[in-house]
Amino acid sequence: MKKVITLVAVTLMAATTFGQHEVGAKAGYNYLMTNYEGSETELETDGGGYHLGAYYSYTPMDNLFLGGEVLISSRRWNAISSSSTASSITTTQENYSFYSNHYLDIPLSIKYGLDMRKGRYGDSKYLLFYAGPSVHLLMGTKGSVQRTTRVDAHNQTTVLQNEEEYNTDDLREYFRPVQLGFNAGVSYRFGFGLTVDARYQAFAMPSNKTDLDDLANSEWDGVLKQGMFMFSVGYSFVRD
Repeated sequence: MKKVITLVAVTLMAATTFGQHEVGAKAGYNYLMTNYEGSETELETDGGGYHLGAYYSYTPMDNLFLGGEVLISSRRWNAISSSSTASSITTTQENYSFYSNHYLDIPLSIKYGLDMRKGRYGDSKYLLFYAGPSVHLLMGTKGSVQRTTRVDAHNQTTVLQNEEEYNTDDLREYFRPVQLGFNAGVSYRFGFGLTVDARYQAFAMPSNKTDLDDLANSEWDGVLKQGMFMFSVGYSFVRD
C-alpha cells in the first residue's frame, strides 16, 4: 500500500513539474434563459448579464487540459405578468419586474484539444472541447417592479402606475445562496495567448429556494429555473 501511495505521489509530482501551466483573465456576455415553472401567472421573461475573472489551465500531457476559473457573473432578467377582470368595469394589471443577481462562479473542466498547427513547428493552436462541474455562490441581489393598472368603465380609461424596490431581505430569502451546475463548451486558443470561448451553463437546481406564499408577488409562486450561454474572450499572461 505504501508503495502504491509513493508511486502515485511521484507520478503527480512529475506531472506537475513537467506539465505546462497557463494563467489569464477573461470577460464576456451571459445570455440568460429563465422559466417560472408552476406559476399561476403567465410570464414573459428575457435576460442577460456579464462575467469577468481569472482562469488557470494545466496540461499534464499532450491534448489534455485541466482548467479552473473564478468569475464574477451577473444574471439580470425581466419578468412581465398581466391579469385582467372583465365585467361592466374592466381592470387590467401589468407588472414589469427587474432582477439583478451577482454570483461568484467557480467552474472546473476537463478539456481535450485538437492541435491546429500546420506542420510540426510554430505557435501551438488548439481547438478545445470541454465539460465539468461548477459551483455558484450568491453575492448580492436587487429587484424592482413597476405596476400599471388600467380601468375601463363607461367609455373612460384610467391608468395608475407606481414603482417600488423589492426588499433585499425578501430577495435573499427567496434565492438559493449556493447552486451546483454543469458546463460544457468549445474554445479556440491562438498561439499568442488569445482564447475565444462559448459554453452552456446548466444548473442542477432551481435558482429559488422554495415557494414563498408570504411574499406579495404572484410571479414568485413558481419554481425558477435558469440556464445560460456564455461567450467570452480571454488572454493568458503566464504561459510555461
